[in-house]
Amino acid sequence: MQGLFAHCRRNFAVGNEDVNAPSLATAPRRSRCKNKGLTRMEDLSNTRLQKLQQKNRQFMEERMELLDTIREMVGAEVDKRMEQWAQRLEKGPEAPASPWCDPK
Repeated sequence: MQGLFAHCRRNFAVGNEDVNAPSLATAPRRSRCKNKGLTRMEDLSNTRLQKLQQKNRQFMEERMELLDTIREMVGAEVDKRMEQWAQRLEKGPEAPASPWCDPK
């Protein structure tokens, strides 16, 4: 009972069904998620949120890997320079590089 006289409808039953009950075709669509009881819009926003969180997590993991790589490179460079410094100390003082400073 829809249309011009929808405001005049009464609650009465024909057989086992309620005439005034909304049909599936006219009822507002609200899909429910499994076990969550969320509407379709909430489900979409949660899906977007999950995708954003996953993207952020992946970005963070990539940045952490990059930081670890940089840390290893810096550590290797520091070790190399410390080794060079230790070798210089073992050799003793170097001869002057200038030709005007002749050690005679």
